[in-house]
Amino acid sequence: MEYCIYKFNFKTAVHIGSGKLSDGEMTFHADTLFSALCQEALQIGGEDMLQELISYVEKDQLRISDCFPFVQKNHYYIPKPMKAVSHEQDSSTDRKAFKKLKYLPVEKLEEYLDGTLDVVQENAVFAAHSGVYSVKISAAISEIEDTKPYSIGLWSFPQDSGLYFILGYESDEVNYFVGDLMDSLSYSGIGGKRSAGMGRFECSVDRIPEIMQQRIDAEDGKQFMTLSICMDEQGTLEDALSNAEYLLIKRSGFVASSSYAENFQKKKNLYVFREGSCFSQKFDGAVFDVSCGGSHPVYRYAKTMWMKVD
Repeated sequence: MEYCIYKFNFKTAVHIGSGKLSDGEMTFHADTLFSALCQEALQIGGEDMLQELISYVEKDQLRISDCFPFVQKNHYYIPKPMKAVSHEQDSSTDRKAFKKLKYLPVEKLEEYLDGTLDVVQENAVFAAHSGVYSVKISAAISEIEDTKPYSIGLWSFPQDSGLYFILGYESDEVNYFVGDLMDSLSYSGIGGKRSAGMGRFECSVDRIPEIMQQRIDAEDGKQFMTLSICMDEQGTLEDALSNAEYLLIKRSGFVASSSYAENFQKKKNLYVFREGSCFSQKFDGAVFDVSCGGSHPVYRYAKTMWMKVD
């Protein structure tokens, strides 16, 4: 499988929901991206284009990572591995900095794993370049009710910073297909409050850094970190969970389809392994149908993308 990087160079602030409209996250997961690509495929190519996208995934010709930060054009960050490591510094400040650390530059993964990374410095650099979170107060205006204010949590990225995901593809045809969807999505926007102009971006493509490529391609290793939220079919994980270090998170939400049901319907809940979880044995993951009585399937992406960490 070949790999490349797709970048979100945001032109407006973006709202990435975390439960409440007034809350917001910096990054979003692979299932959110996949859902956006599915909706875009339906909009520009109808059911045929949607089925083509799903077929690429089912045939393992296409894989995507979660979306992670990049800063200063080409410094790509990855999640902190959920892996026990010993650090040289052991002060209270260092312990707090280590706990605060969520992402680290891929080129400094080796320093993190051998315990020599200056986590205080890394947190400072990341905070200086990764953007600003704010809460915007807006008003819902109605002709029959009083105006009601509401709050929106927004993330604003500085120039030369944004989000990226890794695309794994088996052919140029698949890469071009995703590129067309991403170009269209850049005008639609991603995240919440798109109708108010949020989440607009310019899409660009970059070569994957060699150090990242080598760790993704690695087959021999003692431990591998997932770069996407993931879950395998029921009853297939017993071996993979041996010596694993992971967190489970719940994925839920409403179905974004006007043809699914007369009223807004919730998706089935799905518990998945969080990005950064580490396993000694790889597994493929799956795409789950999380529909609940509606008129068509609703897909939740939970395939794996692995990076060697030991």
